[in-house]
Amino acid sequence: TYPSYKPTNSLQEDARSRDFTINSLYFNPVTEAWVDYFGGKKDADNKKIKFIGDWQNKILESKIRLLRGPILRGILGEEWELDYKTARGLENYRLKIAGIPRKVLNSEIKKIFIRCEKPSIVFDSLKEVKLLEVIFPELSLCTGIDQSAKTSNYLDLYQHIMFAMDSVPTTTENLELVRVSALMHD
Repeated sequence: TYPSYKPTNSLQEDARSRDFTINSLYFNPVTEAWVDYFGGKKDADNKKIKFIGDWQNKILESKIRLLRGPILRGILGEEWELDYKTARGLENYRLKIAGIPRKVLNSEIKKIFIRCEKPSIVFDSLKEVKLLEVIFPELSLCTGIDQSAKTSNYLDLYQHIMFAMDSVPTTTENLELVRVSALMHD
């Protein structure tokens, strides 16, 4: 997904090639010091997922980054959030997702089902930046559909599906299959 990437011996150049500031952090075990060129330590401490530099360039370098922010948030947990500019960048460039080869897209989407404790965090992030309607248009239409006949919690269909997916423990055999089944069950 990085057609212009060239290996480098420079730690700073390598850090610059990363997508998010928290992914550009390095730790020197000899000196026990962080090597941080782009404010990743501060963002990690504040639980922010933020593009390095200009979000437009980062997305255009690799369009799969449109998914990586929300998925990283799902992997790290609900106390993490997308930086405001990062979220707006994902929203503004959401239609660029059409240019991602299906095999690459599928590989990234699988992470939602197998690496996230609560997949709903990813789907809620995708919904927030309007990517849900592009990747999972049927699921985005489930918002606002009444589920009161099924539950006394007054969940809409979208929330019901998210609850079903989140209810599948990560220790479940065939986790991906069971979670995808929960996503599709209604």
